[in-house]
Amino acid sequence: MAIYTDRHSVFKHTRPVFHAKDCAGSRRQTQFSRAMKELGISMILARSPQGKGRVEKMAGTFQDWLVSELRLASASNLSEANRFLEDFLPRFNMRFGVSPS
Repeated sequence: MAIYTDRHSVFKHTRPVFHAKDCAGSRRQTQFSRAMKELGISMILARSPQGKGRVEKMAGTFQDWLVSELRLASASNLSEANRFLEDFLPRFNMRFGVSPS
């Protein structure tokens, strides 16, 4: 499993951290990237403007459309929302999913 994100500082530290032993400038993990690693989910960071646009479009879709869909489904707690997502996510992926080239 993988998640496709932009290079926002939530997903990736943007400044190198220098240690006395390692002057090469290793990068720290964010809390989000650490959680993804612990869950076994790879992170794909968008590098192109087109990829970044896809990430932004998906975020906007989830912020606007998903909230409305949850409201229409009368999902008022976490377990109801999870049940709704079991049906919603496959339909969403069929409509908006793009196979990698």
